[in-house]
Amino acid sequence: MVDSLFRFAVPLLKSDCSDIREAVIVGLGRTSPCSYRELIEELHFLLREALDRRAESVRRRRKRDVLRAYLVRIFELNAETWLFSVTGSASELVMEDGLCATFIEYIDGTRSYLESESEKDMPAIMQLRLHFAHFLYKMITSVSASLQRNLLPDDMRCNLFFLFSSWCAHFGVKTLDLKSKLTSLVPSAQSNDLELASLHVMCGLLQCGPVFDPNGLITGGYLYNWLQTVLNSPKEKIHQLGHDTLVHLLENNANIPSLLHWVIDKCYTGARLVVSGCFKALVSVFTKSEYPCEMIPILNVVLFKTADSSLDIREKAAQLLQLLERRFFPFTTPSLSCAFRCSYSQCQRTLSQALATAHPEITVHMFEEMTARFEMTSPVGQRCILQYMLPWLANIELVDLSNSSPTPPELNIETDEDEQTGAMSPVKLEGEGWGSVEATQLVLNNLFYITVKYDEQFSKEIEEAWGSLCGSRWVNNIHEILGYLIALAGVIGSSEVLVHAKKLAVYVARANQQKTIEELMEELKSSTSRDSVSEVQSGEGSRSLAQKASGQQENVSKEDTKPDDELSRKESRDERKESKEERRDAKDERKEKGDSLPRGLENAPMPEPSNHWKLLCHWRSQKKKIRLKRRETRGGLGT
Repeated sequence: MVDSLFRFAVPLLKSDCSDIREAVIVGLGRTSPCSYRELIEELHFLLREALDRRAESVRRRRKRDVLRAYLVRIFELNAETWLFSVTGSASELVMEDGLCATFIEYIDGTRSYLESESEKDMPAIMQLRLHFAHFLYKMITSVSASLQRNLLPDDMRCNLFFLFSSWCAHFGVKTLDLKSKLTSLVPSAQSNDLELASLHVMCGLLQCGPVFDPNGLITGGYLYNWLQTVLNSPKEKIHQLGHDTLVHLLENNANIPSLLHWVIDKCYTGARLVVSGCFKALVSVFTKSEYPCEMIPILNVVLFKTADSSLDIREKAAQLLQLLERRFFPFTTPSLSCAFRCSYSQCQRTLSQALATAHPEITVHMFEEMTARFEMTSPVGQRCILQYMLPWLANIELVDLSNSSPTPPELNIETDEDEQTGAMSPVKLEGEGWGSVEATQLVLNNLFYITVKYDEQFSKEIEEAWGSLCGSRWVNNIHEILGYLIALAGVIGSSEVLVHAKKLAVYVARANQQKTIEELMEELKSSTSRDSVSEVQSGEGSRSLAQKASGQQENVSKEDTKPDDELSRKESRDERKESKEERRDAKDERKEKGDSLPRGLENAPMPEPSNHWKLLCHWRSQKKKIRLKRRETRGGLGT
């Protein structure tokens, strides 16, 4: 009965009467799933004819285009009636391994034909494009999520994605070389309906399991700009379509961390609509399951959005923050409750204070993430970061940068499942704190950089940040901050650095006046004592030098008395010898003259007899120089 009915109805698709053709299309489009296999068998001949691409006349080609449009309309109505979602019957079209071979062949053949006819804008071709897009989107969305993963092969999805992208004037994918032969296939006469339908199919193809091209989701991949364009659309339907697509991308590509990183970055840097779509996608994904992620970035972005101008986003952020605390800290008593329904900054400060008090062990990591995101966000976002940073700064203990870092206290957390039934009490900072040299450098360098660059914009918030660091429970923080400023000014010495260092000293003094004065007085005392020690050391060195010089002078004077007497006796002997024995033997004369030389010149080379007076004058000049040096030494020590 059914076979004969289909054999009668299918040939009527080529009828010249438009009413008959429309009636046949609607009737075949509403076929029951129980008899759909018989319909496919009857349409098999027409499918072959529609996919045939042999050369033919223009008149026959136009008839074939009309036939292709009729067939795709029938399949569109089949998908609209959820025919492809039927499972467990003999006419099942979608199995676990994918769509049936008949439709795979039909879809790929139609795609090839439309790629070859891209430059034609005939009504039949335009209708074929439009209904082909509707058919694919309705078929994909009618299939359950578990069967979508293998619905179409990856290479087919990729080819279809770029084909429909070429039909989008505004929402097409902008690539350089990838699929360049398709990105240029844009019809001259565009239809808004066709562009919207193509965009729906592109989003649907991305929802069918993992992304067909991993290069599209690497850092800087071509899909990110396309997603941003869709999310930034002022039309509500298109924006919602981008949001749904992003949710499916996150769920199906949890193994690609760059996608989550991009979503988090856009929550700080994107336009208003992009931020809204990205953050709502995060909320949707993290409330459904424990999505794999790093704890600090997701906690920070959710805490950041608790001060959003939208009430809806603030409430979603507060709720998600409670879920994340229970997920990341399952063995501690929750610090957040559903009672946090404050407005704007009050909600953010309250939540940040509760988290910082209950989980101080993540303080340095949270501060590092805040400062890393600070420069990439808008001025409004920067002010929010400085505000919810305050409770975390109060947890930080600064240590002496010249000493080694203290060892953090060990947390005695049991890992046995039998012993994790009860909740742990919140961690408390006690004793010497958990400061380290690395954390001290990180905090002081980043805060000083923010102060130098943004003090004119956020002077009040920056002063509060330094005040929170100074007014915390760690009394030694003021000493370390002042020491850091003094060292920084001494090393760099720039006038600009000195100006900001003085300004920070004023901030510190305002936060804790008494402690600041005490530290500055101690610094003055220590510097004065260091100067005194250096002066004493230099004085002792001068006195030792003077004593040494005076000792040398005494020794020289004792030795000089003997040469004076010997010189006088030598002169008298020489005169007597010259008068009595003028022609004395040269050998005896040299011997007598050698004995009469002053002490210190015995080992000197003996001059010739005719040079005797030259030797005497030379010795006297040397003695005069020694006496002048002694006088100069006494004069220098006296001054």
